Amino acid sequence: MKKIVAFYGVLFFVFVSCQNTKQQVINEAVRLNEDIFSKITIHLTQDGKLKAIVSADKAIRKKIEYNGEMESEFFGHFNADFFEIATGKKDMFIQSKYCKLNEKTNYMFMKDSVYIETTRGDKIHAKDLTWNNITERFTTQDSIDIERPNERVRGVGFSGNADLSNYQIFKSAGSTQSQTIEF
Repeated sequence: MKKIVAFYGVLFFVFVSCQNTKQQVINEAVRLNEDIFSKITIHLTQDGKLKAIVSADKAIRKKIEYNGEMESEFFGHFNADFFEIATGKKDMFIQSKYCKLNEKTNYMFMKDSVYIETTRGDKIHAKDLTWNNITERFTTQDSIDIERPNERVRGVGFSGNADLSNYQIFKSAGSTQSQTIEF
C-alpha cells in the first residue's frame, strides 16, 4: 500500500511540476528575448509599397545568439502573398506548415508540405525549400514536383529563380508534356 501511495505521490508531483501558467511562459519568453504571436498577419513594405502579406497560426520572433540578428519562426499554416513592387499586382503565393526567416538577410527556410504558385500558373510542391535573397533563388536537396501549364517535371535537388524562367533539377525523375487538342 505504501508503494502505491508513493507512486501516486511522485506521479502527482511530476504532473504538477510540469504545468506552466500563461504568465510563466510569457516571463520565459521575455527572458529569452522572444516575442510569441498567435494568428498573426504581417504586411511587409519596400519603399512604402506592399511587398508581401504573411500570415501564420503562430510565430516566434527571437534574437540569434551567435550573431545578434533577429529571426522569426512561423508554425501551423504559414501563408505568404508576394506582390510586384512596380505594379502592386500579386506575383506569387507560398504555403507551408513551417517557415524560418532571417530578418536581416531575408533567407527563408520552409518545410512540411511546401506549395508555391505563381500568377502564370506554375506550381511547386516540395518537402522543404530554401529562398536565398542574395542569389534570388529557391533550392532544395529533396524531392521536387513542378507543374507548368504545358509541362510537369519531377526530380530530386532543385535550384531556380522565383518565376521559374531559369531552373535546374539535379536528378530528374521524369517529365511529361501536355498539349491541348481541339476538335
